Amino acid sequence: MLGIVLLIAYLAVAPLVSAVAIGSAYEAGVRAEHHEAATFHRVHATVTKVTYRIGTYHVTVDWTAADGKRHTGDYSTARGTIVGRHPKVWADTKHVSDEPPQKHAGTVGDTAAVAALAPLAMSLPFLGAYALLRHRYDQRRYQLWEDEWAQYDDQHSNS
Repeated sequence: MLGIVLLIAYLAVAPLVSAVAIGSAYEAGVRAEHHEAATFHRVHATVTKVTYRIGTYHVTVDWTAADGKRHTGDYSTARGTIVGRHPKVWADTKHVSDEPPQKHAGTVGDTAAVAALAPLAMSLPFLGAYALLRHRYDQRRYQLWEDEWAQYDDQHSNS
């Protein structure tokens, strides 16, 4: 009976929480798209230094901005490169990255992942509660079973 109550509670709560999570993920993605499109620009950079540490390349690049000022920036990547190369990088006033600004397809993909995972994540507390209740009531049932067998043995051993 408690399993049915937990299922009904899950079916009542999960769609609402999932809808909020999906909406939040989409809104955050759209905000990131607009922010990155407005601030990050593709720059023609030259690699000046590369160091490698535990599966990650730390790359230093130099570039000249549209206003004529020279800039230097660092980023980490899994892609290897060498000094003198001209990687595709995007920069704003403080950061440089080899990842392009977020596109709408990325926002849609992230939102789809949230849509797929939110109901699963919501089910975990309900499944955990069900497992704990089931264990408790199974233990109680086993004890009652043992008590009945002990009572049966007492009644038939005196005969």
